[in-house]
Amino acid sequence: MQFSTLRLSASLAFVLASLLSPSLAAPHDARSQNEITPAKRAIDNREAALATLSPVVRADLEKLSPDDYQLFLNHDIQKRDDKFVGGGPAHDADATWINGHGPGIGNCANGIAITLDDGPYQFHESISKNFSEANQIANFFVNGLNWGCIYDPANVRGLRRAHALGHYHFSHTWSHVNLTSGLTYEQIDRQVQLVEDALWKILGVVPAFIRPPYGETNRTIINYLTNRWGYKVIQWDRDAGDAAGNSTEQSTAVYADFKTGERHLILNHEVKQPTADVVIPYALKHLAEINQPSIGVHQCLRGQPSPYKVVGKKSKRDATWTCEGTPAPGKP
Repeated sequence: MQFSTLRLSASLAFVLASLLSPSLAAPHDARSQNEITPAKRAIDNREAALATLSPVVRADLEKLSPDDYQLFLNHDIQKRDDKFVGGGPAHDADATWINGHGPGIGNCANGIAITLDDGPYQFHESISKNFSEANQIANFFVNGLNWGCIYDPANVRGLRRAHALGHYHFSHTWSHVNLTSGLTYEQIDRQVQLVEDALWKILGVVPAFIRPPYGETNRTIINYLTNRWGYKVIQWDRDAGDAAGNSTEQSTAVYADFKTGERHLILNHEVKQPTADVVIPYALKHLAEINQPSIGVHQCLRGQPSPYKVVGKKSKRDATWTCEGTPAPGKP
């Protein structure tokens, strides 16, 4: 992985702050007083990264030593506009949709990334085991409350076992609501924040990627998810069609068409039993036959930023591990 990480101990932060003190600046040297030093830039970047986190996560980090977590600075935090690199479409809200979805990163620049939406569900653990046994990587875009509550013990167990096997978990919003259906910014914030809180508690990670339900988004929402939350928005260029009712033969045919050296971001849904039992095993077998790995979504992008905004330690279950009082499936 080629991503940048920033870890500041309390002592280092004190030293850096001292370096920025005006009393230490060279006398009569206005340039030295106004210069943006590497130390100042590091502190500014840290604050920018922290500002993209859920208030719950940020409050937890304030209680921890910086040695107990890693805060990652991805390209968006560094204000680099990569124009949806990775072969994906970059178009305005009123432009023609591509491959059945709105604007976002719609392809993989460096290989094939298999993604699975709508979990966690009862097949989460078996799917992750199949990937690991094939030495492949799975990318799960999870909800908080869709086909079940993310805090249910079985879902927590499945998430943790998949994470321990090296698979990735990203956001698919809390309740799988269409983000273009008239939501306010506050409602979008809640959809994002609740997933960040859950993955932070369960896995000790905060995702840096999000996939909007149904692929429904627009330029305004893209900009908000990027600027407020530091997310990259992931779409797809191939769809196994399981959510649309494709037969297993139709879904496996999508994979059968893949050839060595091709680049794809393919959409699947982990809640569909034929996908778990037939399509994914076939896909993994076919990728092995063409000597093609399935990679992490973050590896699809230029610079391969971190898959997560923060990596720390998982928490113990407490009274906050509940879906009560949160948006119901399909509701804002």
